[in-house]
Amino acid sequence: QPLATTYLVSPSAVRSGPTLKQARVGHSATLLTTGEVLVAGGASDAAISSALGSTELFDPVTGTVASGP
Repeated sequence: QPLATTYLVSPSAVRSGPTLKQARVGHSATLLTTGEVLVAGGASDAAISSALGSTELFDPVTGTVASGP
């Protein structure tokens, strides 16, 4: 089941994060040297037959998600 929900995890707490623009399953999330998190790829269906070529970028300073590069 593709999801658009996110969670922010720290050593002391887990809390809800911002909603992704595109629900995804099987994607990757990579912490960049800037502190931002790049969410890439995955699929838009549970069978993973509809591959996504889009990316999203989470900015921890503003707490928002934007379309990625």
